[in-house]
Amino acid sequence: MIADLFDFSRLRRALVYVVYLLLVLLLQSLLGSRLTLLGVHALFLPAAAVAVGMLEDGVWGGLFGLALGILADAGFTENTVLFTVLFALIGFFSGFAAAFLVNRRFFSYLTVSLAALLITALCQMLGVWVSDGVCWSALGTAALQTLWSLPAAALIYFPARYIAGRDWE
Repeated sequence: MIADLFDFSRLRRALVYVVYLLLVLLLQSLLGSRLTLLGVHALFLPAAAVAVGMLEDGVWGGLFGLALGILADAGFTENTVLFTVLFALIGFFSGFAAAFLVNRRFFSYLTVSLAALLITALCQMLGVWVSDGVCWSALGTAALQTLWSLPAAALIYFPARYIAGRDWE
């Protein structure tokens, strides 16, 4: 009787996304923080929120982005709530864009991920501008971080597509 109230396929899908979230965070901490290009580290976490948002819908993307942002803010000492708010918005609006503006294909995902990575880099740069004053060299760092994060963003799309395409009954 009570089991009829629960949708176990959604619960299974959510648990698989929790594992995906933990794996993405593990990859970010192991690879993203170690591999540098001209002193810039890759940050591909926003692309994971884009993937879930585009492949599921805005609600799933927003909730995934919220959880991802909370855990990312806990792991990055320089942030307080930036990633929590930003990743939730990125996940939600990615789902909105997939529903009304773009298709759910790989090229569209890369385009939306590029925008999300750039927005994230600019928001991080804004914090530096507020605390230290305007420094135009930060624009180059933001652009380099965005481009350096894009290859990893391309790779994390495929597990999310596999999860979204499966029937978890």
